[in-house]
Amino acid sequence: MPRRSQYSDTLSFSVRQHFALTQTELARFVGVSRSMLAAVEAGRKELGQTATYRLLLLGHHLPPPEGHGAARPSFGTVAAEDGPPALAADEKDRLRLRLKQVRVGILTARAALEQRGLLAQGVAHRHWALAELRTVLTAPAPSFWPGPPPDTIQALRWLDELAHDTAFAPVCLSAAEHTLRLAHLRGLEAELLVLEAAWGAE
Repeated sequence: MPRRSQYSDTLSFSVRQHFALTQTELARFVGVSRSMLAAVEAGRKELGQTATYRLLLLGHHLPPPEGHGAARPSFGTVAAEDGPPALAADEKDRLRLRLKQVRVGILTARAALEQRGLLAQGVAHRHWALAELRTVLTAPAPSFWPGPPPDTIQALRWLDELAHDTAFAPVCLSAAEHTLRLAHLRGLEAELLVLEAAWGAE
């Protein structure tokens, strides 16, 4: 797919990805509607001068080559594990039923842990982004800045709204809850090995 020619489109998307922002949140900062920002990112419209300057202020702090900021830290990875093997055609009803139950339980438990892992990464990313944005938006404008001085009051008000939204994000698992879920998963995996070994001996 060819790269869109509108610079603000690519910049808007990059800023949102880097600072963990939704279209609605970035639109609020640059002073346009979410639908307007979506149209800009789709290449159908262009931002006005004021909104462009506000977007450039954040874009300046993207990591190279798009900006002059530091790269964001790693928030971990989510590893996908292989699913259980297929059931044998001649399984006995009782073992076959339990094997199915255990396999479904394993997949469900893994998916739940991975989802919670993604949530934890997202929360960590958002908290880092809030701190980074506060530094970015309270710093003096770069010496070559082509537009009017950034509106620090408006920027801080926007940051306070983001912090308020973040405070109501879903709560991550505690260490104890994560350990209990992992223990449940490991128990199911151990049961599966026993069932499969018993079935193989039939």
